[in-house]
Amino acid sequence: MLYLIGGAPRSGKSIIAHKLLELKEIPYFRTDYLVESYSKGTKELNINHQTPNKADVFWPKLEPILEDIVYEEDQYLVEGDIILPHLVKKFISDTSESKKTKSCFLGYSSITPGEKLKQIRNYGGSRNDWLQHTPDDKILDFLRQAIDLSKEIEKECSKNGMKYFDTSIGFSPKIEEAIKFLIG
Repeated sequence: MLYLIGGAPRSGKSIIAHKLLELKEIPYFRTDYLVESYSKGTKELNINHQTPNKADVFWPKLEPILEDIVYEEDQYLVEGDIILPHLVKKFISDTSESKKTKSCFLGYSSITPGEKLKQIRNYGGSRNDWLQHTPDDKILDFLRQAIDLSKEIEKECSKNGMKYFDTSIGFSPKIEEAIKFLIG
């Protein structure tokens, strides 16, 4: 089974990936690694995490990898903000092994940037978290964009019949709900 988790940055995608590795030994890949490799390895292309419409740029590079994973792996998870509902729907409809793919999307479309910032400051932060040393005003700008993206993803999930989990309130229970949705 290929598990695809898309959604806004800071919505819980990596937390789910870590938990499924721990609980079910499902390996995972973060699409941030793909974006970062292009950012550092092909500077002449001038593409990075801030590239507008980055899903359109990176999905064609990710899709063949996903096809190979479906064919080669029993279980694997790929997560990232370049995974969008309309792209997953097309991938599933184009892949002969569509029954071997399960997806969901995360966002925080019903929270203010200030409230999300408090959550990040209180609960967030891995050892290399760039937000730990970033001023609040820059994070608030980032969060405004992420909330807008969350709203777009929520709307797109509804339109494409995909599952969306809003982690605005009750973050941990929503993460658990998404895990149950993915693995039953």
